[in-house]
Amino acid sequence: MVGLFERVARAVHLMATAALMLLSISFIVSAFWGVASQILHGEQVIAALLEGVGLIIIAMAIFDVGKFLFEEELDRKELRTERESRQTLTKFVTILIIAVALESLVYIFEAGKADLANLVFPTLLLFAVVALLLGLAFYQRVSREAEYVPQKARQASQPAVVVQTGEVTGDGQAKGGAKKG
Repeated sequence: MVGLFERVARAVHLMATAALMLLSISFIVSAFWGVASQILHGEQVIAALLEGVGLIIIAMAIFDVGKFLFEEELDRKELRTERESRQTLTKFVTILIIAVALESLVYIFEAGKADLANLVFPTLLLFAVVALLLGLAFYQRVSREAEYVPQKARQASQPAVVVQTGEVTGDGQAKGGAKKG
């Protein structure tokens, strides 16, 4: 039963990854098609370029999520360390931060041309980016400290090793010129 569930889960993850990758590619094609059609019809090219940039940013974010899903669910190792988990989550949140930051910049350019009153939403998006960055920094600090504590405890429980001949004192310091290794 577990084997069947594992195969079904892998198949669902594979289909979701493939769908995300195809959607990403379709966004990129749509961006190029929109810019090309605006150029051919002699209409506002700059607006089409900004919209194309927005679509490509979204496409990159979708593609990275699909890649992340593939790496984590289909190409994963069975045993994971705290460090690998922290790096994976950091990578995923970084993808989100970049996507939101770039999208807010596109909105700022669009709103700046139209009406300054429209800058409220892009500004709020930039504040969200800052909040995400601060949250990521806090997470990294806390998780790194949590990872460091067990390593420090393991090192403290290991006996001291003397490289040269000599005695080791109770506090782990070598006597008689010997170096602790």
